[in-house]
Amino acid sequence: MTLVVIDTNVLVSAIIGHGKPRRLLRLVLRDHSAVASREMLAELADVLARDKFSLTPGQIARFLTIYAGRCDVVDLERRVAAVGMLKNESRAKAVDPLRLKEIWGGP
Repeated sequence: MTLVVIDTNVLVSAIIGHGKPRRLLRLVLRDHSAVASREMLAELADVLARDKFSLTPGQIARFLTIYAGRCDVVDLERRVAAVGMLKNESRAKAVDPLRLKEIWGGP
């Protein structure tokens, strides 16, 4: 089973829309293992609470409860599972969060 991290923007689109993001979310939850951190879930809650989405606190809480219950919620303070290309590696690798900048480069 593949571990998948779904970006907050994709999750928001899946909740408020009916297109590809929703199909992706359903596929991941059905056939793979979604991974999220408490920080990601908090960010999602903050974004969904914006007036432009017109979601009630109950709707937001219901989605977050369901999604968090279907995810592997990881603790970012200990380890981050970096999946994808890590300096020419295509396999999953546990990485100390402080080394992510070194691995991926950038500011």
